[in-house]
Amino acid sequence: MLQAGATARVSVCMEPVDPSSSRRDLEAARTQHLADEQLRSRQGFQTSIDTHRQAETVERRESELADGHSELRFAGHITVSAESVAELDAACGHVEEQARASALDIRRMDGEHDLGLAATLPLCRGIW
Repeated sequence: MLQAGATARVSVCMEPVDPSSSRRDLEAARTQHLADEQLRSRQGFQTSIDTHRQAETVERRESELADGHSELRFAGHITVSAESVAELDAACGHVEEQARASALDIRRMDGEHDLGLAATLPLCRGIW
């Protein structure tokens, strides 16, 4: 992904999530799953493998919280620089294409270029 023919900087930040927020999110996810499961059984629909895996993920997260592990929130930024607008467009297109192939969800920070650039500077800042 970083071989776009232009200069690219990458940063990944991790930030601990408050345990009470994690528990609230897990309770909401569990309640949503149970409600969906009841609706499916009432209507006669089968539960997909994806839904089963999501429920297993919620159970695993809940188990990890009970064991004392905290959840982390991640954010990553990629800053692409080039000599010309044409090179920049081509390099950004290449980075976006490679991100899709890697199952990464990336978005351009249109209008927030200063924040994106600051996020890839080695300043040890947290997630905004």
